[in-house]
Amino acid sequence: MLRTKLVFKCLCGFLALALGCFGCSGSSGKQDCQYGEPVAIFSPDLPNMIEHNFIQTEQIGREVMRFNNGLSVELTQSGCDEIVQEFRFQLADSVFQGQIMDPLALAIGQLAYMGSLGPSYQGFQEWARALAEQKDDFKLAQPMELGPGIGATVDQIKGGGLTTIVLTFRSQ
Repeated sequence: MLRTKLVFKCLCGFLALALGCFGCSGSSGKQDCQYGEPVAIFSPDLPNMIEHNFIQTEQIGREVMRFNNGLSVELTQSGCDEIVQEFRFQLADSVFQGQIMDPLALAIGQLAYMGSLGPSYQGFQEWARALAEQKDDFKLAQPMELGPGIGATVDQIKGGGLTTIVLTFRSQ
């Protein structure tokens, strides 16, 4: 029962994030798309944010942020009738000081951090909980079903002294 409630909350959270990220298409948007053009999720006025940039081209939005804790996030939103949100969390390897990194735990931690930025971002905490429920069955770069019609993958890219965790949510 608890899992069913969590899945429902996650589905609602995803839909709220997805719909919140896509504005009304108006006359400049694609008229045949279920959702309008993507808009920025994050406010550049957040106290922890030191850099923010958002670029939107047709049905693709790219938001780049840097926080005062050293975290860099690149969020790409795309889709017309199916929404895809790809988060790239970039962390310096020196942060880990030789510790073994768990990509799923890192993704969960970053979502939890983003969820702590204010009331408007609490949906990210629900995503962190939904991913945490997948830890026993988690496989790197393999799709996970988080709820009806919602999938996620977590991958990692290492190089140049950086670790990038790639977290992708997609409606199915």
